[in-house]
Amino acid sequence: MTFKYLRKKEYISMPWKNGLGMTTEIAVEPHGSERDDSPFLWQISIAGVQENGPFSHFLNIDRHLMLLEGNGITLDGGEHGIGMLFEPLQVFNFAGDIDIVGRLSSGPITDLNLMLDRRFARGDLSGFEVAGTERVTLSYQHHFIHVIDGFEGVMVDIEGEYIELMGGDCLRIDEGNRSATITQMNPKSTPTRIVFISINVNV
Repeated sequence: MTFKYLRKKEYISMPWKNGLGMTTEIAVEPHGSERDDSPFLWQISIAGVQENGPFSHFLNIDRHLMLLEGNGITLDGGEHGIGMLFEPLQVFNFAGDIDIVGRLSSGPITDLNLMLDRRFARGDLSGFEVAGTERVTLSYQHHFIHVIDGFEGVMVDIEGEYIELMGGDCLRIDEGNRSATITQMNPKSTPTRIVFISINVNV
C-alpha cells in the first residue's frame, strides 16, 4: 500500500474544455499512450459554476458530480433525463458525451467531479460528515479521502499508520484491501465534510 498527500496549493487550475469556466485538477491518470477517443483514464477535479450554460463534452467518459457549496443546480439532459443537486454531498451520475445544460438554482455553486473512461475504469463517489470517528473500506485499487476546504482537519488511521489531513487537502491511497478510520481532530467544531472516492482500472 502506498500513500500520497495531495495539497490544495499544489492543485492545477485550467480552463474547462468548452472554455466557459475554470476547473482545479486534484489528480489525473492518463492513458498509457496518446489517443483521440478519450482524454484520460480518470480525473478528479473541483469547479466553480458561475452561470447557466452547457457542460463540456467528453467522449467515452462517465461523470459523477457532487455539490460542495451553493444553493444547487439542475442538470438538464433533455431526453436523457434531468438531475438535481440541491444538498451538499449529493451526487448525480451522467454520461459525459451527451448534451447537458446546467441551470443554477440561486447563485454560484462549487462541485467536485469524478470522470472515468467507462471502457477501462469504474468508480464510486460519496460524501459524509465526521463528527467523531468514521470507518471506510479500502477495497478498490485507488482511493481518495478529501477534506472539503473550510472544514477542520482529520486524522486518518490506516491500520496503525497515521496521517493528518487538513481542509482542502486530499490523501491518495493505492493498493488497498484494508480499512481506514477517520477521526475529527477538533471534536468541538462543526462536523467535517469528507469526499470519498474509489477507482478500479482494467486496461
